[in-house]
Amino acid sequence: MAAGKKIGTGVGIAVAVLLVLAVIGYSAPNNVAINQPKSIDSPNPQLTVDNSNPQPKSVDSSNPQIQMPINEPIMPTSSSQCVQSLWQHVYNPARLQVLDNCITASGIIREIRSEADGDYHVLVQLDNQYSRLINEENIKSQSGYLVVEPVCQLAVTQEDAKASCVAFSNHINIPPIGSHVKITGSYVLDKEHGRWAEIHPATSIEIIAETQPIAAPTDNGTTQAPTSSSSPPQVAAPAKMVLTVTPAKDPISRGSSQSIIVNVEDENGNPIGDVTLSARVTYASGYSRPFSGTSDNTGDWSFSWQIGGNSNPGTFKVNISASKGGYESGSGSSSFTVTTAS
Repeated sequence: MAAGKKIGTGVGIAVAVLLVLAVIGYSAPNNVAINQPKSIDSPNPQLTVDNSNPQPKSVDSSNPQIQMPINEPIMPTSSSQCVQSLWQHVYNPARLQVLDNCITASGIIREIRSEADGDYHVLVQLDNQYSRLINEENIKSQSGYLVVEPVCQLAVTQEDAKASCVAFSNHINIPPIGSHVKITGSYVLDKEHGRWAEIHPATSIEIIAETQPIAAPTDNGTTQAPTSSSSPPQVAAPAKMVLTVTPAKDPISRGSSQSIIVNVEDENGNPIGDVTLSARVTYASGYSRPFSGTSDNTGDWSFSWQIGGNSNPGTFKVNISASKGGYESGSGSSSFTVTTAS
């Protein structure tokens, strides 16, 4: 009988324990959260955040629909808007590094120069949203302007450029200085002129219709009235540069080291420093080798190299081109004779 009471008591306790556990087990999920992930405070919990692929930034904050990668400085345009056949008439196209086959930008024409290779150099002060198209060399050598080149617009006087414009004449109408324009063409770096940025070749230069030509400020704080529309355009008359090119040795034996000394002066014999210079040495075999540098404050620049021991003997030609903001592009040449080793 005592044993029966003990069993009954034990069963009662067991049942009580089970009831308590059942209650605890039932309520724990509602009262205890263990190692639960934290939610992102977002109005849409279905969206996930992935910082491994950041969204591109807009080039023009006034138009958030135009999106560009963060490191991309250009505004692309449909390639159909650019006349790619103009590349057939670009003088020495290998000197140009193409960044984009076709872009459009806008700005104010500040200067127009005629060049010996038949092109115009149209210097454009870009609108703010396109300011990243220029680089340090544009600031240094072109007064901060973008160089825009319509090709084969003029008579070609530079001998090695004549082939580019044979049986072809371009007819882009260039608006007057001070005009606010839209320009379209290939966006490139000129590797022979310090890698400044250009639109070259230019497909079109069009006046933005709702604006009038904008006067440019002068040194004394006044403004210069823009020119009226005319054809051909008013071309600035910048100062000229005179280049003297001198080989250190002439004749010289192949296998030897040669140096070329270049001096740049204005028409009055004053040295011109900080001129961007590009040189090309053409061997007797036809092989050519490029060099580049900048004149010092005495107007001098020199470069040296080793002539190969197996180079063909004969006449080696040296051609130099020079550019600097405010000056007409200059050029100079020379030659020397290479002989077999004695």
